[in-house]
Amino acid sequence: MSNVEYNNENINENDIRKEEILARSRDEKRDEGEEHASLKAKKTGQIFCFYITALVLLVISLAIGQISAVWVMLALFAAFESGYELTKYRLTKKVSHMVGFLTCIAAVLFSIFAFVDYSLEWHNIHEFTKAIRWW
Repeated sequence: MSNVEYNNENINENDIRKEEILARSRDEKRDEGEEHASLKAKKTGQIFCFYITALVLLVISLAIGQISAVWVMLALFAAFESGYELTKYRLTKKVSHMVGFLTCIAAVLFSIFAFVDYSLEWHNIHEFTKAIRWW
């Protein structure tokens, strides 16, 4: 078999594979443009709806002195970001995303502890000593 015949055979096989792939793609009835628009809308929605709303609520909570609400919002924000970092790590296997995930989880745990602390007023030493005397 000559090189010309071999190359023609490979070209024909490649054309057949391309046609099979295109046929499968058409059968899936998947609109990549719609998927791209959906992902872009989700990203924009997350930025404008979640981040801006959280920032406004954070400023209002600080202005009126509701420190426990601040800790709740920080815990939610860190939890949201930890999901993002974990997903990025699973897709890219970059260590920086795992570090980001672990940092966000630590921030979630710290924020929850701080929320409980301010809600139960453990930070008030008088309340703490009263609780010890109760035991």
